[in-house]
Amino acid sequence: MSICAADIKIFTPEQIHIAIGSSPSEMNLQWSTIHGGDIKTASSVEWGEDPNHMSNSVDGDSTIFVDGGEESYTQTHHLATMTGLSPSTKYYYQVGGPDSGFSDVLEFTSAPDTGSDLKAPLRFGIWGDMGTANSQILSSVQKEVASGNFDMILHVGDFAYNMDNDNGRNGDAFMNNIQR
Repeated sequence: MSICAADIKIFTPEQIHIAIGSSPSEMNLQWSTIHGGDIKTASSVEWGEDPNHMSNSVDGDSTIFVDGGEESYTQTHHLATMTGLSPSTKYYYQVGGPDSGFSDVLEFTSAPDTGSDLKAPLRFGIWGDMGTANSQILSSVQKEVASGNFDMILHVGDFAYNMDNDNGRNGDAFMNNIQR
């Protein structure tokens, strides 16, 4: 049995996460697109300092992941790196590609110049031991992030429990819950 592209349902990017790259001028982005076929969807990031004019773009890499549960549902995992970022600058970005469409426009502030004196202390949120069912701290962290009270969030372990439950949907829910 073969699968025709018209038979495949592609979902928009989800589980979008960022992490500082190998230097402060880089930002790594990862996300997933969940679909029903053995295809790779494109990985692309558009960004800029104006949400209405994102003139920079980069293509990334993608790999197919098949859940080990009974359904063996398929998703594409994506990874791309933004480079040449200026220090302490607000950037707007979206991830996706022509197959899946693009995400909403998201934002972050790049890392400060590590060689200069910081004008203000960096504000870190640090927590651990969090799952999907008992994540009592998540709503508080989301409020603090939305209020601009953290420069960076660090998760120190016990990232999630039973991510493979419900054919991996528990893990997908967790990654979507912490996207903000």
